[in-house]
Amino acid sequence: MRKLAIPLITFLTLALLVGTIGYIVGAGAPAPVAVPVLTSMPTTTPVPTPEPTLVSELSSEPTPTTIPIATPTPTPPPTPASTPEIRQEPASNNVFVHYGEQPPYARTEAGYDRVQLINNENATDPTWQQLKSFLIADKTDEKDYVLGTFMCGAFAEELHNNAEAAGIRAAWVTMDFKGESEGHALNAFYTADGGLVYIDCGGKTGPQAGNTQSVGLASASPEDLRVYGEANSWDKVAYVVGGEELGLVSLDVASCPQYVCYEDYEQKEISFEAALGDYNQKAEDYNSEVAAFNEWVAGKVFVEGTSEAETAHQWSDELRQEKDKLTALAETLDKEGKSLGAFWQPLGVVSRVEIYW
Repeated sequence: MRKLAIPLITFLTLALLVGTIGYIVGAGAPAPVAVPVLTSMPTTTPVPTPEPTLVSELSSEPTPTTIPIATPTPTPPPTPASTPEIRQEPASNNVFVHYGEQPPYARTEAGYDRVQLINNENATDPTWQQLKSFLIADKTDEKDYVLGTFMCGAFAEELHNNAEAAGIRAAWVTMDFKGESEGHALNAFYTADGGLVYIDCGGKTGPQAGNTQSVGLASASPEDLRVYGEANSWDKVAYVVGGEELGLVSLDVASCPQYVCYEDYEQKEISFEAALGDYNQKAEDYNSEVAAFNEWVAGKVFVEGTSEAETAHQWSDELRQEKDKLTALAETLDKEGKSLGAFWQPLGVVSRVEIYW
């Protein structure tokens, strides 16, 4: 869904083209002027150094890791004859709320190990900040997702029980997606100042390399999840609305738990991707012009004061100016990308939700 920046451009050192660029030496003749040989442009902020300079090449786009498909239960849960009202999430055609029931879902692929929720009768609803503080301290999200033995249902079970033990009332949630045979499990909390909040603590899987991390979620879709930059944690605010896509935003950058905040985030992400695409196109055009410049100066001897030497100087200056513009734009885009956190693949369009308090 999200296309990361293509591996971009590195600048080669400025160098004298020995034997190809020269000057007629005479009485009072000026010293030779170097003509830069330029190539590519990085997407990360280059470290300013006196020219000539060599800017390290940006690491390539991370190789996505295929995400295993979750199997929350071997048998679908029965639809209750009547659904009790809940003040924070009224029952509707596609939202069903249960109290004091154990979810009829398996926590492992074998099917005999069922989800077991441990409630605390003294647990209370937290504030949004209290919930965030608990999630940051809780380490459930740092566990590995293991297909068949520790999947989304197990993550949600552990986070639920840890929250209740900490005095925070929690719900275990499962949902189905339109057109998908398998669903997803996560958690819900009712915050005193922010209303109902869905949290997906997911889990990590796969190797880590450089400044990028392969991140996995139990998903009804086998599509890959990608991260722009580095994921600080695997706790995510999940945005759940029937008939809408299940959106995910990293907890550390989520502005609020309401779906409107996810829509605002999506617009910022779309804007960022458009700006990134525009940058990539400008960088490609710059590289093409540098190639043309290098081809034109190859094998030539320039005489200072001639029109051809003036053309070489002017073209070189223009390329330097364009390089500086692209460098500044890359810095701006990197800051914006970091402010958006990790980019998480939406998991599908929600068709049914079951909430177990």
